[in-house]
Amino acid sequence: KEMSTFIKPAFQIQRINALENQLVQFQSLSLEELTRRPNPKSWSVIEVAKHMVIGHEAYRDKVNMALSLKGASDIPSEFKASAIPSFLIKRFPPREGEIKFKMKTTKKFKPVFDVSQLTIEDAERILSELSGILNELKE
Repeated sequence: KEMSTFIKPAFQIQRINALENQLVQFQSLSLEELTRRPNPKSWSVIEVAKHMVIGHEAYRDKVNMALSLKGASDIPSEFKASAIPSFLIKRFPPREGEIKFKMKTTKKFKPVFDVSQLTIEDAERILSELSGILNELKE
């Protein structure tokens, strides 16, 4: 059975716009709200934001290299995700802002800091980094 999923750039832009809207809401939260975990096994808002920053940094060079090899007219109208990402996209789609099945991340992508030691300036820097990344992805 074919496991590939086709991802349209327009859909990705919609997802980035939704993330930007959520980020605006996060920027108005207090430090306590940003660092509060909904339960002991879940991450706080700021940990999720840092996870997204780490993930982007891990793949930034590869994405930029791939884009530099193609001209604007060569960019396809949709992208084919390989088997594993396709499986994950189909198996774990977000629904109404909720993630039905949570997955563990690898150590490489875990935000490593003690949220109790975070300052509001640290949190603002992380949110600013994520905002910059979302803007970069839309370019």
